[in-house]
Amino acid sequence: MESREQSRSQGLYCHLYGLRDLALSKDQELHSLYTDYDLDHFTLSTSTVPNLSFRMVVFAPDVPDGFGLHYCLHDNTISYSTTSYLDGSHQEFNRCVYKSLEDIFTVLEEKPFS
Repeated sequence: MESREQSRSQGLYCHLYGLRDLALSKDQELHSLYTDYDLDHFTLSTSTVPNLSFRMVVFAPDVPDGFGLHYCLHDNTISYSTTSYLDGSHQEFNRCVYKSLEDIFTVLEEKPFS
């Protein structure tokens, strides 16, 4: 979903919150999606700014023990940055994101895993 859609409250989280609030306002039982997961405590917060004029953009976590991930899709690459309020924890997270992207590109390029 593009950021202009999200800025108009068209993002996934906005719809989930809206459906939850509607059910609560009608005293309806909440779906297990709302009881099995804490939608007010997203460990991973993501954002994209699809503007190539920005050299570096960061996105902060929403919760003290979470991670922020900013990404930007280009023609043949993906640039991203990771953040965390926890000392050093974003470095391991960054390595995992990098490895995941390598694996995805390997599959898309139909190359064997090394």
